[in-house]
Amino acid sequence: SEMCIRDSDLASLPEELQKNFRKCLNRVHKMIHEENYDDAFLIYDTLCKTAGSSPMLYYNHAGLCYQMKKFDDALKAYKKSLELAGADSSWRHEIYYNIGNVYYMLNQLDKACKYYEKALDIFPDYQQALENLSFTFIRMGDTKRGIETYKKFNVNEGNAHAHFVWAML
Repeated sequence: SEMCIRDSDLASLPEELQKNFRKCLNRVHKMIHEENYDDAFLIYDTLCKTAGSSPMLYYNHAGLCYQMKKFDDALKAYKKSLELAGADSSWRHEIYYNIGNVYYMLNQLDKACKYYEKALDIFPDYQQALENLSFTFIRMGDTKRGIETYKKFNVNEGNAHAHFVWAML
């Protein structure tokens, strides 16, 4: 999921460049909507190099890289987003979760677990992180730990998705 680039992220740029930057971002969003990922990737890559102080810009670029299965690029961009976001970021858990997903796709399952756990340290009720951590343990061959991990999530009767995950586990 994309996050909005804040005006404060562009504040260090001259006003004319900020205006052009916003135009480029609007164009990128249109390209993504049209599934023109290659051109969107090139623009995001250029924007990151031009105004590389926005954690959300790197986060969005990483998400596009992930979607395009450019996992090494996604990992670099998520880590840069994490670095720029700072320790007090209200969405740091999202970055950790997504880094975990990249490591999962790279089949670096120990690292995936580490980042899912970091996301859960910040936001213990983060259902997707808990699910992915559970599935990662199972993929690593530790079914018992995967099931025990998912038991930490409070499944209520109205949560059909949670029951589906239980069935998959």
